[in-house]
Amino acid sequence: MKKRLITGLIIALVWAGVAVVSVVLDGRLFYIFDIFVLVLAVLSTIEVMRLIKQRFAKPYEILILVALFLSFSAYFILNRFIETMDFAALAFVVIILLAAGLAFVLVKISKVRSAQHAITTAFVLIYPVAIFIFMLGINYLNPLHIRSAAILLLFLIAPLTDTFAFLTGSIFKGPKLAPTISPKKTISGAAGGLAGGILAGLLVWGMTVSGVFEIFSLRRIAVNLDVFHFIMIGLLGSIFTQAGDLMASSLKRKLDAKDFSNLLPGHGGIMDRIDGMILSAMAIFIYMAFLSMGA
Repeated sequence: MKKRLITGLIIALVWAGVAVVSVVLDGRLFYIFDIFVLVLAVLSTIEVMRLIKQRFAKPYEILILVALFLSFSAYFILNRFIETMDFAALAFVVIILLAAGLAFVLVKISKVRSAQHAITTAFVLIYPVAIFIFMLGINYLNPLHIRSAAILLLFLIAPLTDTFAFLTGSIFKGPKLAPTISPKKTISGAAGGLAGGILAGLLVWGMTVSGVFEIFSLRRIAVNLDVFHFIMIGLLGSIFTQAGDLMASSLKRKLDAKDFSNLLPGHGGIMDRIDGMILSAMAIFIYMAFLSMGA
C-alpha cells in the first residue's frame, strides 16, 4: 500500500507538472507535451508487444517502433512548419498503414514467420500506436483557450473518473458492470465515474471563467465556451475512459496477465495507467476540434 501511494503521488505530480507547463506562456513550451506523449507511446507500446509475444506470435518490434517515431515526427513537422493538421493526420495514418502492409510483405518472404506475426504487428500498430494521434492532436488545437482547456481536461477526466468509480463502487457495490471482463467493476462504480468526469469538466469550466488561463498567458484570452460543453465533454470523456479501461482489461484477460508490466510499483505498467486516458483523448480531441471550428 505504501509503494502504491508513493507511486500514485509521483504520477499525480508528473501529470500536474506536464499539464501546467503545457499551457503556460501561450503554449510556447508546446514541445513538453509532445515529448510526454511520445514517451507514453513508446513505453506502452513496448509493454503491449511484450505481453503479446508471450501468448501469440511475436510482432515485428523494430518495424513498430520505427513506424511510431516516423508517424510522430511527420505529425510534428507538418503541424509546426507547414501548419496543416489535416495533412499531418493523413501522414500519420499513412505511415501506420504502410508499416502494417510491410509486415504482411515480410511474412511472405520469410521462412520462419507466418501471417500471425503480421496480424500481431498490425494489432499493436492500431492499439496503442494509432490511438495516440488523438492525444498528440490535442496539443495542436486552435485557438489557444481551446487547446489549454483540452489539455487540462485530458489530465482531469480520467483520474477523477477512476477515483469516483472506485469510491462509489466500494460504497454502494451492487450488480457487476462486466463480470466476464473485469469482475470488480460495478454499475454503481460506473455511474460514479460519470459523475467524476462531469466534475472534471466543471472544474476546467471554472478555470476558464475565473481567469486562470490569463494568469498562465502573456495576453488576454477570450474564453466563450458554455458550461454545457464542459459537462458534455466530461461525460463523454468519462464514458471513453471506462471503455478504454474495459478494453485493456479484456486484452489482459486474453493474454492471461494481471498488469501490462511492473514498471510502476503498485500500479502495474504505463499502459495500466493510461488505458482510459488514451481513449478519453479521442473524445476530447474530436469534441474540441468541432468547437474550434466556431471559435
